[in-house]
Amino acid sequence: MPGPPARIEVDLGYFLTEQGRAKPEDQDVKCQTDVFLPRPETPQYVPKKTGIDKITQIEDYDLFDYDREVQPILNVLLTKTVEQSLLEVEEETELEEIRKYKQEYKKRQVDLRDSWEEEVKREIQRIKHKNRDLKNARARREQQIKTMHKLQSLNMSKQFLSGCFKGTLTHLSQSNYWRDSFQDQLNIAYKHFMTDKAQADSQQAVIAEGFINQALNNELQKLSDTKSSIKKAAVKKAELQKATRVIESTDKRIVHFVFDPKQKVQQTPFAKKFNQWLAGTMKEDEETEHAAFDEYIEKWVEDTLAEGEHNPIVFEENQNEELVLNGIDHISWAVANNPFFKLEIEKYYPTAVIVNKEGKVLGQYGACYPQSEKQAAEFPNCRDRHNFRDDKIRINDDRKVEFKMQDFKDSSIQVFLMVRTFDLRKEKDMPENLHDDAWFRLQNEQTSQTLDYTKIKNIDVPEDYAEGSPEDESPDLDEEERKSRNELVYLAGRIYCETSKSGQHKWIYEKWNQLVETQKYPNLDQSLADLYKHSCDESAGYDEQINQAQMRMSEAAEEKRAAQIAAASKKQAKGSKKKGKDEDNATPAPEEPRQGRSS
Repeated sequence: MPGPPARIEVDLGYFLTEQGRAKPEDQDVKCQTDVFLPRPETPQYVPKKTGIDKITQIEDYDLFDYDREVQPILNVLLTKTVEQSLLEVEEETELEEIRKYKQEYKKRQVDLRDSWEEEVKREIQRIKHKNRDLKNARARREQQIKTMHKLQSLNMSKQFLSGCFKGTLTHLSQSNYWRDSFQDQLNIAYKHFMTDKAQADSQQAVIAEGFINQALNNELQKLSDTKSSIKKAAVKKAELQKATRVIESTDKRIVHFVFDPKQKVQQTPFAKKFNQWLAGTMKEDEETEHAAFDEYIEKWVEDTLAEGEHNPIVFEENQNEELVLNGIDHISWAVANNPFFKLEIEKYYPTAVIVNKEGKVLGQYGACYPQSEKQAAEFPNCRDRHNFRDDKIRINDDRKVEFKMQDFKDSSIQVFLMVRTFDLRKEKDMPENLHDDAWFRLQNEQTSQTLDYTKIKNIDVPEDYAEGSPEDESPDLDEEERKSRNELVYLAGRIYCETSKSGQHKWIYEKWNQLVETQKYPNLDQSLADLYKHSCDESAGYDEQINQAQMRMSEAAEEKRAAQIAAASKKQAKGSKKKGKDEDNATPAPEEPRQGRSS
């Protein structure tokens, strides 16, 4: 075993002498002393003998066995050596694997770039071929138009010249190229009479024409205003269709960059309550959280929190996907029973429910909801649409709910997006896979571009689900025996507003893709609104408890500070009184001489 470390000599002279003072004046004095006799050596101390003497014999290896004691040390040394060797071998192997992976990755990137360049070249050739064909077609069309114009001109000339001779004679006769005696007499005898009469008739005609022109102008102005509004609506509709069909264009694209930042965000209070509500554990979880939170508040006020103890109300990472709707104002929630062609039998249709934090349902849109004037006045740009398929677009929807974000002036509004099903139990000979391609999607309504979509068949239906029979809803049955249809409702997600600390708002789409049954959740819209109100009230209650606890702590600190100030004042007053008595009893000290300054 190694010995103790070497001793470091420390100079303690600095601490054994007084520092910071000038050396006093000293003086040498001599004196003579007598010679001292040497002091005899002190004998070694021998303690007084007590007890009884005993003898024992210790054999070899009784107290220490080297071979046995060295085993743990050798085990540690050998184990550490082998472990370090294995670690170095594993690191070398890992570095080799990383090097191989980098080489393969570079090779894949080169292959991808080459394939991309080839695809770009093919696309360029295809566009050039298309432009060449288009140019040839336009040239042929222009030639056809020119030929048609020439034929039309030839026909018009033939028709005009056919009556030219007769028209010429008529024109000469009307222009008085041949003298007419009767006409000459009229011009001479009745010239003045006819002039006056014509002038009077002309004035009356001018007055009548003024009234007619004014009436016509008024009617034309009204017609122009009507046509202007119709023209503006037609232009707006054409621009909207043009923007909508950009997705099918071959030379223009509008791209939405949707990316995953790989950074989870915290659950919102509603998202936490929604998960508990679906799991059926909301009541038990709330009782546990409330008890733990009350205990935490009491400990916090009494300043008895243990080290590491924190607020029991925790919001974990949100496992649902979220999409920030930046720069998108006009969106729609759409459903297609088949995106590529229209089916005769529709099964799915979209619904949207708008609620606020007071638990009030502000708007309901979908095939199963009637539209009210109040709802249309509050959200003028929200509407339910169907029968709008555009044949010029390759992918279409059957039904959709449109809304603009500018209608949602209250930032506490939430929009629940759901997909419901029509009752097809009476349909016969319907193929089972008829609606396998059905989907629902959130899209940018201005460009018909998909922001998020889900195929309905990818959402698993519960194994014990039963829709029920139409005979169970017969009015002839008793109320206890009568059963309503058990409908499947797809809870696709919600759109809500998040407010930052600086006061800026951003709308977020949170994706759920959950499936519920109407027998378990009969009044689903109001249940979601009540759940939203409950989560808001609970968060406000937690904040109120924290504020009250802070007020209690502030009041306790003020009382403690006031008590300390009173105690300090009392102590200071007592010390001042004692000091005054000591000064009265003390004798005055002599004054020290003042030192003057030399000029």
